[in-house]
Amino acid sequence: MKKYAYNEITSMQYICLNSGIQMSVFFLAMPRILAEKAGTDGWIALIIGWVITVAASLIVIQVMKKHPDGTLFDLLVRYMGKWTGKVAAILFALYLFYYAYTGIVAAVLITKAWLLPQTSASTIMILLLIPTYVITRNGLRILGRYAELVIIISCWIPVVYLLPLKDAHLLNLFPLLKEGWKPVFSAIPTTFFSYIGFATTFILYPFLKNKQKASSIIMISDTLTMFGYLFITLICFVYYSPDEIQKYNEPMVNILESIEFKFIERMEILFIAFFYSFFLSMDTCYVLRCLYY
Repeated sequence: MKKYAYNEITSMQYICLNSGIQMSVFFLAMPRILAEKAGTDGWIALIIGWVITVAASLIVIQVMKKHPDGTLFDLLVRYMGKWTGKVAAILFALYLFYYAYTGIVAAVLITKAWLLPQTSASTIMILLLIPTYVITRNGLRILGRYAELVIIISCWIPVVYLLPLKDAHLLNLFPLLKEGWKPVFSAIPTTFFSYIGFATTFILYPFLKNKQKASSIIMISDTLTMFGYLFITLICFVYYSPDEIQKYNEPMVNILESIEFKFIERMEILFIAFFYSFFLSMDTCYVLRCLYY
């Protein structure tokens, strides 16, 4: 019997889970961060970062094929000894803890600033952590199903972001490589923290039901993440001027202030409530589950 048979996840669950956690912590601020590093050429860094990430993920898959029923730490214990495995586990746990801490703090601060200004930060954190615990304690399979649900009910988001394009200026993107390749290369490391999926492949691979398709699955997942970041970054770049975009901490939230419907006046409030209720909870659940394993 497989060691992790009870918590096996399907290919679609893996894609949704991996893409969901990657489009969470830095998703709101990524256009500004890239603009600060490389101006309106920052979107090129996303593509280069994607290429490097896919290559790293495929290498990870090849490594894990030699021990399909164990995680990275099982491999290290088997080939390099118990203490090596423990040290690697501690370092990886610290990395994931920092990722989760960054996400939950960002969620609390933005929720307090936009939605619940009269509520204390500690209360908001407790309200966010309670559903997170409920989902996490039921295992990775339940978390994978939750990720599928989140991705499905998020299909309306790209459609909404097409509306501000009526006021967009495509000339903001030109000329390409205004200051050469150096600013673009300096922005590439910024994208790696968003493409966390290549690192967590070491943990998720043993739980994947169709391991024969692991390479194509990870490519689809990383490509979906890249298109998500590229889509919102390009929209912000053509809507805001190169100098204006750097004035907003979360430009993809501020851009929604220009959208009004007869049935809802402040679209950004709905987006923040949705994004942090689902995407950040999925992100935190996943990290906590990885720490458990």
